[in-house]
Amino acid sequence: MYTMDKGEYKVIDNFLPTLYFNNLKQIVESQDFSWSFSHNATNKHIKDKIGDFGLSHLVIGYDHDRYKVLDHKSKIQPFLMAAIYQMMDCVGATEYLRARFDKTLYNPDMHRHPIHADLPVKLFYWTSILYLDDSDGETVIWKKRYKNYPEINFDDDDKSFSDENILVSVKPKANRLVIFDGHLYHTGHSPSKQKSRTLLNTNFR
Repeated sequence: MYTMDKGEYKVIDNFLPTLYFNNLKQIVESQDFSWSFSHNATNKHIKDKIGDFGLSHLVIGYDHDRYKVLDHKSKIQPFLMAAIYQMMDCVGATEYLRARFDKTLYNPDMHRHPIHADLPVKLFYWTSILYLDDSDGETVIWKKRYKNYPEINFDDDDKSFSDENILVSVKPKANRLVIFDGHLYHTGHSPSKQKSRTLLNTNFR
């Protein structure tokens, strides 16, 4: 288990056992795996722009208004729980909140998606991103923490989100996990050199 405090992050390569990860990747990349189109690939509470689209597959849903995990049926959930519990063990979390697969598609301009925090809630939680493939389109995490619950919209031209206030930029790499304080503002980019960028986004406390 890693000791991590508010405002911190950890990047772990080769996170899952190779055989398990390869099976997970095979399932997600199969033609039988269902994807839903999303006008906003990062957070539905933020007004989307033309390049903010993506694909998603919800595994575990979360109602942030009632602080309640939703009963959502996904065929992959039983298989995926081993990975989720392993992520939770990294920081000593005891409760999972949400899990979903995200896929952003090729954009020659490497579109930056809206800066956000995953869940507009007061409670402290962890966010993790597990990359399923080698791609471009870095995940950028800023030093600024989300505090203005329940308001989520803000001006992403705010100087708080200048390059000098970036905490870390993480390049997508197959089986690389980045885990961080869920209240840290962050975002990802659409890939400009690959067809797609696929990841598992999970929240827990």
